[in-house]
Amino acid sequence: MDNDENKLKKRFAELSLRAVEQRRTVSSDFLTLDEQSTLASAQLFSRVYLYGGYPLAERRAALFGEKSEEEKAAECDFVWVKISPVAKKFADELTHRDFLGTLMGLGIKRETIGDILTDDNCGYVFCEKKVARFVLDNLDRVKHTTVRCEMTLSPPDSVGALPEERTVTVPSLRLDAMVAAVYKISRSESQQLFMQKLIFVNGKMTVNSSYIPKEDEIISVRHKGRFVFCAKSERQKNSVLKSPSEFFEIRTKNRTVKTCFLQSDIFLYCNYEFRSICSCKLGIRTFCVSKNTVSPSFKEQPSFPV
Repeated sequence: MDNDENKLKKRFAELSLRAVEQRRTVSSDFLTLDEQSTLASAQLFSRVYLYGGYPLAERRAALFGEKSEEEKAAECDFVWVKISPVAKKFADELTHRDFLGTLMGLGIKRETIGDILTDDNCGYVFCEKKVARFVLDNLDRVKHTTVRCEMTLSPPDSVGALPEERTVTVPSLRLDAMVAAVYKISRSESQQLFMQKLIFVNGKMTVNSSYIPKEDEIISVRHKGRFVFCAKSERQKNSVLKSPSEFFEIRTKNRTVKTCFLQSDIFLYCNYEFRSICSCKLGIRTFCVSKNTVSPSFKEQPSFPV
């Protein structure tokens, strides 16, 4: 364990102890995925809740204390700042990088602001109210575009809304196979991301490429985006398929996984629809699948999932 990680764990312990002693909610700065992973292994004196303003937030603050998650979030002074062009007709095309660069140019430290969302050429910045006031007083231009800033309780519903569905096919539900399929890279390139420690599950870094995600877990891939695995089981009545029905939809010679895309956010889930007769090839073993039976072409009954 390096010195920086030890210092960070000590800092988390101090914040949690302060929350207990003062009987109030104490918040950290906004944490990166690496820092959230460190928090997961730190020894704390209180409960902790990671909060980033919306369910799929990547940068989140750690809220220490014994209150409920809702009470902790309400007690802390977090707001959204909307940054919008004064004259949209003559505005530059503004991106996440433009908004972030402008904020950094004002001397604001990256750890004092959370995620920055974009929609309709506007930026939405999640931060503490004291940082929001500074932004309102000092930010009037992004690139060559004159902007106005205002506090808001939340970004519009269109930001973070569930998008249209898409479908990808994976050879297995191992995490490396999912990452490869979702981001359209090779399996070996996917495994390199694990070796480079760029894969996070619910904010915790993982190097286990064979890991099978659980329902509603958020998988983040640095520099690429993130997706949520939402396994859905719609088991047919009287079906003897047990484990398979909890993990994947059976299609001819492939296992099919449906995905939804929203900018850099990707929702991933499985849906099961047993056809009257189809075949599913798992490695070298082939099955005939019907609504009520599973007949392996080998005497040995293989386990699921592979």
